[in-house]
Amino acid sequence: MECRVARTRSARRGSVLLIALMVTVGVAMLGACLLQFSASASRAQLQSVDQKRAFYVAEAGLSESIFGMMVGKSGNIGSAESPARFGDGVLWVEALKTEDGRIVLESNGLCGGGRASQSIVVQQHANSIASLGIFSDGDLVVRAGSVIDSYDPDAQLLAGLVGLLPGAGAMSSSGKIGSNGNITVQGAKRSVTRIDGDVTPGVNGTVISSANVTISGSTVPRSAPVVLPPIDVPSLVSQGTLVHMASQALTIATGQHRYDSLTVGAHSRLVVVGPQTMVVGSMVLERGARLLLDTSNGKVDIHATDYVSFGAGSVIDNQQHDPAKAHLYISASRTIDRNGDGVPEAPVTMLCTGAMYATVYAPAASLTLSNGLEVFGAVTAASLVLGENSKLHFDEALLVDDGTGPDDVKLLSWKVLELPEVPLINMRVDPVVLLRLQGAALLSPCDSHQDVEFKIKYISVKGERVVWAGVEAKFDWSQVRSVVAIGRLGDALFGIL
Repeated sequence: MECRVARTRSARRGSVLLIALMVTVGVAMLGACLLQFSASASRAQLQSVDQKRAFYVAEAGLSESIFGMMVGKSGNIGSAESPARFGDGVLWVEALKTEDGRIVLESNGLCGGGRASQSIVVQQHANSIASLGIFSDGDLVVRAGSVIDSYDPDAQLLAGLVGLLPGAGAMSSSGKIGSNGNITVQGAKRSVTRIDGDVTPGVNGTVISSANVTISGSTVPRSAPVVLPPIDVPSLVSQGTLVHMASQALTIATGQHRYDSLTVGAHSRLVVVGPQTMVVGSMVLERGARLLLDTSNGKVDIHATDYVSFGAGSVIDNQQHDPAKAHLYISASRTIDRNGDGVPEAPVTMLCTGAMYATVYAPAASLTLSNGLEVFGAVTAASLVLGENSKLHFDEALLVDDGTGPDDVKLLSWKVLELPEVPLINMRVDPVVLLRLQGAALLSPCDSHQDVEFKIKYISVKGERVVWAGVEAKFDWSQVRSVVAIGRLGDALFGIL
């Protein structure tokens, strides 16, 4: 009996041990499954994060490519063999020109195990120089009492037809004022400054305003700097020096004229009839002189290459009151002693008064407008100071593209592409680690732009005819007096020059 009881107890203990072993194995298997599931979920999550980061890296490549095109680069960044590093990933961009003149940008971004490829189609074109409005390549200062706005000339004409005061009801709140640097807007208790529209500083610039300043629009910095194109000075034969001191008006007939210097004496009057292209080395309007631009039959373009001096009380009058028909292009940039008195003169001095209907473009000179001057049109300079109580009205008709302004890139379409068949993409390893093992340089995107090969035929400052070929970024524009022709690699003109 005792022996049977012992055998029963032993069998029970064996059954419990077997059950415990089975439970332990089951828990272990369940833990292994959970661990594997967790690891798989972590890998999937990491892969998802890498994929998103690769997508953003590819987007950054497109943005960098567009910026490069705006500053004269080709749009190509790095290559599949030598990509550019961005954050924890790498990228490269290929720019392909289509037959209709559009450009297809294909950007590939890699980050960790993530891979992404995107494409956009863009069209590159040049805006009107005057479309910049009131613009400074450096810092811009608006002094107390100034008013900046814009106007629609058609609305202004309509206002005149219905009997309103000149300009009444025609001004709008889209004044254009900006810079590549900081913008300082000053105000005073009895001289309130008003800007109707946006005030746009440079990429890293700020808007500094004092009391008694009203800005109706945004002050957010621009996303990319504006590149001011050089002035293309026409190549004309000089007719020597022109000095007009008589009280009777002198008229320069329509056509093309070049003078080494042009001087209008105190209280004298010079009439320039359009259509007219005039090139002058130095241009001087003495105190009280009057320059009348007769634009009734065509526009008047005046190029001043060395020196501009508009004396106190001088007046520039546009007969048609249309800024699109009167352009003053100023290439002058040197501050030197011009009259031998030991005091260097600034390249540009504008002390004129009254109302001026014109566009002024001086990309290499600092410009200070006289107090109380009223400008209808646009003004661009290397640095710009608007005098006290000045009024600047941007003509919205100047927004029309005339091909004279800085390059702009217009986005036409966007899509996600299939990944290209290249070794770096097919190997699902961290590209940064792999490229470092291979000894790659891994430059930043801004250092990986591919330059544009171009040829230029121009007249040098010494009067010599020169043809130059090479990388556009290395060309010295300071040696150019006038451009004859320009061709870039891929253009039909490139093979002809």
